[in-house]
Amino acid sequence: NVIKHANARKVQVHLKKDNEAIRVSIEDDGVGFEMSELGLPVKESGGFGLFHVRERIEYLGGRIEIESKPGRGCKVTMIAPLKQQVIGEAKDAKKV
Repeated sequence: NVIKHANARKVQVHLKKDNEAIRVSIEDDGVGFEMSELGLPVKESGGFGLFHVRERIEYLGGRIEIESKPGRGCKVTMIAPLKQQVIGEAKDAKKV
């Protein structure tokens, strides 16, 4: 996305891991965008877009943080837990 859409001269990628999560941040000095554009559907070009990245991160129990302004670049931080959250109790599961 940075190469295709941002027209950035500089891109920084940061990776950080602690006991609970892994955090990947990608920051560029490109054209940026209006935050209100995030809810747009997938374009006909077939790109996944940030909306679909967010869906996948949230499915893993994580979150995505996006900061951008036109002409000011963009920073996307994806945070995913290292341990999966257990939903419900095993004793509540029915045997088949």
